[in-house]
Parts: sequence; C-alpha cells; structure tokens
Amino acid sequence: MISNNNIFNSNILLIYKFNIVSDIAFMLPEIFIFISLMLVVFYSSFYSNFAIYKYIKLSLSLLNLISLVIIIYILLVLNSVCYENIISSYLLYNNMPILFIKILLSVLSLIIIKISYSYMVLKNLNFFEFYLFVFISLIALLLLVMAYDFILAYLAIELQGLCSYVLVAMNKSYNKSIESSLKYFVLGSFASSILLLGISLLYWSTGMTNFKDISDLMQLSFNLEFFNNIFLLGLTLIHIGIFFKLSVAPFHLWLPDIFYGSSKVVVLLFSLLPKLSLIVVLFKLNFLFMLKINWDFKAFYLYFVLLSLIFGIAGALKVEKLNKLIAYSSISHMGFLLCSVLSYNFEIFLLYIIIYSLISLSIFIVLFNLINPLSGKTFSSLYQLSYIKKINYILFISLVISFFSISGIPPLSGFFSKFFIFLSLINLNLNLLVLILLLFSVVSCFYYLRIIKIISFNNVRNWYLLTDLTKLSSYMLSLHILVNVFLFLNIPIIWESVQWILPL
Repeated sequence: MISNNNIFNSNILLIYKFNIVSDIAFMLPEIFIFISLMLVVFYSSFYSNFAIYKYIKLSLSLLNLISLVIIIYILLVLNSVCYENIISSYLLYNNMPILFIKILLSVLSLIIIKISYSYMVLKNLNFFEFYLFVFISLIALLLLVMAYDFILAYLAIELQGLCSYVLVAMNKSYNKSIESSLKYFVLGSFASSILLLGISLLYWSTGMTNFKDISDLMQLSFNLEFFNNIFLLGLTLIHIGIFFKLSVAPFHLWLPDIFYGSSKVVVLLFSLLPKLSLIVVLFKLNFLFMLKINWDFKAFYLYFVLLSLIFGIAGALKVEKLNKLIAYSSISHMGFLLCSVLSYNFEIFLLYIIIYSLISLSIFIVLFNLINPLSGKTFSSLYQLSYIKKINYILFISLVISFFSISGIPPLSGFFSKFFIFLSLINLNLNLLVLILLLFSVVSCFYYLRIIKIISFNNVRNWYLLTDLTKLSSYMLSLHILVNVFLFLNIPIIWESVQWILPL
C-alpha cells in the first residue's frame, strides 16, 4: 500500500519535471542564441590569433555568421511553443507584444550591421569585435524586454551598457572617441547607481524584487499602508535611472558629446535599440505598479515630456554638427515616446517606433554613403550636405523626403506617428498638452527645414567624391522611401495589425 507521503512526493517531482520541460520550451530561442554566442566567441578568438587571417576576412565571416544566427533566432521566436507564458521562477515573461519587440530588435540589428559594412570598411573600423559586441548588446536587450525581475533587468541594462562603452571607443585613432567613451562610462555608472539605489529601496519596503510578487502584494493590500515614502522614492529613482539611460531631459546633457565622438553606426544603434527595450520596461512599471498606487504620476511624466521637447528643440536649432543634431532630435522625440507611455497605449508606441525606425534607417543609409572612398572622410557638418544635390540626385531626393517625414509633414509617415499620439492624448482629455505638442512640432519643423534649405539651395563650386551605393543599401533605401511616401494608403491595415498585438 502506497503511503500518502510517497504520493505527495511523486506529485511534487512530476510538477517539478513538468516545470523544467516547460521552461526549456519557453527559453528555447534564448538557449539557442546563448549557445551561438559561445560558439561565436570561440570562433573569433581562435581565428584572430592566426596571422594569415586578416581582420577584414574575419569580420566578414563573423558578420555573416551572426546574421545567420539572428535569422534562425527570429524563426525560433515565431515558432515558439506558446506566445504567452511566464517562467516557473518568475524571472522572464513572454506575450505577443514582447514577441513582436524581440523580432523588431533582431530585424533592426540585422539591418544595421548589414548596411553599415561598407562604411566600416572605408572608415577602417571593421574590427571583428564590433560585430561581437553588437551581438552581445542585442542579447542583453532581448533579456531586458523579457525580464520580470528587477535584478535581471538591472543585469541586462549593465551588460548592454558595458558593450556600449566599448562601441563608442571603437575608433581608437580619434581622441574624441576615447574621451566620449570615458564620459559615457562615468555618467552611465552614475545612472546605474541611481537605478540600483531605487531597486534597493523597493526591496527594503517590500522584501521583493520580482514584478509579479510586488504587483500581487499591491493587489492584496487594500489599505496600501506598506507603500510608504520609501517605496515611492524607490520607484522615482528607478524612473530617473531609466530616464538617464534614455537621455530624457534634464538628464540628456551627456548624449550630444557621446554622439559627437562616436561613429555614425554607433549613433544609429544608440538611437533605436536601447530606447525600444527601456520604454518596454517603463510600460511594465506603469501597468504593474504605477496604476495601483495613489500617486498622480501623470504630472511626473508631463514634466519630463515638456523638458525633453524644450531642450531637444532648443539644442537642435543652434548646432551644425550632424551627430549632435541627431542627438538633440532624438531627445525631442523622446518627449513624444513618453507621451505614449503616459497614455498607457502600447499600440501607439509600436506604431511610432516602427515609423521612427524606418525614417532613421533611410537617413542613415544616405549618411553611410557620404564618404570619400580614397581618404575615408565623411560629412560631419550640415553645410557639407550641400554637395549632395550636385553629386547624386537620388540621395538628395531620398534625404529631403526623409527629413520632411521626420518633421511631420503630411501625408508622409512621420505625420501619422505624431497624429496618433495626439489622438491618444485627446482620449485622456489632455487637450492642453496636445496644443503644447502641436506648438513644439511646428517649431521643430524649423531645424528640419533648415537642413532641407541647406541641401537644396546652397550653391557649391567644388565636387566631392562619394562611394557607390551597395546593392543592399539601394534596395533598403528604395523600400524605406516608398513606405515613407505611401504609408497613408495602408494606415487602416497597419492599425488593425497593430491592434492585433495585444497591449502589455
């Protein structure tokens, strides 16, 4: 006769085995990409020690290998066992929006490293370590998107930050690059300290670091007495740490200097990928915590929205360097992205970030090809863009359309990204904020139109030798321009597709 203890122990063992199997099935794409990372590290370490293998050969093979790994990872994510699941230890969470963000991160990383290859070769920056650190940074961002615990989220942010410090300093022959990397390291460490302090205060007040545990505790505590000032201070510091990483004003002062000393490939990476993952973390914090406490955090967000728009637009009006202009433009766009978080509308955020990514890619495809193939010099000033009309009319038209789109001129795609932000805020009766955003949008058009004026009407006598567009870059540029121009024809289809991706 079987005792009750044996039956109980066998049931526990069965549940434990089932949890392990379900966790492995849940983590299969991530297990694959971690194993691939180890193999890529071994491969690059082995062949880099042989003198017969030059960096250029190893870089190309490593680029193709990482591209293949990313494609396989995307296929594994699309064929996951279940789209909505949480790992048994409550460390990772997966649902349809997170799945979409993971695919978007992977696709953007794949496109960036492919279209930037010729640029890196001409700039003598084609070190195989560059692709390795981009790959590690992508893995960190994927973990950050799935993270369901503050400790895991913090470790993912730090892993991505360590890769970023190295990527900024990749141009070893340029002193400004080394200086920017040191500044970024010091300021990034300060932001990480603030973030860790906020997590510590949260643990002090609740005794937990897991998102689900803290959310359940908030749900069960009707009087909310344990959510004292320490808990609110911890949440505030966590937001400030994330805002620092996102370069939200007034924590934006580091970004123009970092972008000025970085290569354009690193600027493109920083402009898209970290923002995508960190804003997903903000959505998690708002839906799990902020909506359950008696604290008017809309005013908290409004303060940073307005400051980002003011400092971003004011800074862009007076700069002449391309990288600094991109930095200030990124700061002003952070104001609109925070509005999507403020309106609790994840669909609007997805639509905005997709359109912003397409416009940014089309601009940088042009900038990657504004390079002299003999000297390796690139366009670094706004006034150098006046050569484009005289040299390559296709690049000129593409760049003009992209800047018209990002400024929000209808009926281009950039107009619809801001239009849906305004609609989401009107639904929340934030009409005054909409009027302020409209005013700032009109003012921001000025510095974009100033670039178009320089490109179109400045006369130059000299010629400038440019490299040829690669076949992949020409295809990608044509696709992006077509999407920017004719997106309005597919707005109903796109909106239905985005709404199909359920909110967090």
